[in-house]
Amino acid sequence: MDIQRAMTRKVIFLHPDDTLEMADIIMREGDFRHMPVVEDGKVVGMISDRDVLRHGQEGDEGFVVPKISVRKVMGHPVASCFPETSISSVVSMMIGLKIDAVAVVDSLGALVGLVTSTDLLDLLRDGDPDFASALLPFDFELVASEEIYTQ
Repeated sequence: MDIQRAMTRKVIFLHPDDTLEMADIIMREGDFRHMPVVEDGKVVGMISDRDVLRHGQEGDEGFVVPKISVRKVMGHPVASCFPETSISSVVSMMIGLKIDAVAVVDSLGALVGLVTSTDLLDLLRDGDPDFASALLPFDFELVASEEIYTQ
């Protein structure tokens, strides 16, 4: 099964000179955590709620997000894939890179979608038998912290 089955097709993006404050407002109002940054039709970066938390600070009136350009704080290069890329390949990429969002681009590099860990969980929750059977059953092991960390 390919990633276009799970990807978000209506993607709200930022321009490099948009502010981190604007990104925070849009993400909070839209209830999502990632926004690609697009310049000249190509994805050049990714902003996440973690970028907002990393660069914002508590002030007298609550949490204040700076009005700096997203160009200065965006993650790049951006992990990307094609719509025909298999879900398992994208999941492996996300796990390997420890990321929660991958830009989906066409053969010319134009953004056509975004896939997030939430999109993949939605696919699993909604009961797609092909996707679920590839993941289940899974092994579970409980490990106490003192078995890993000793002072």
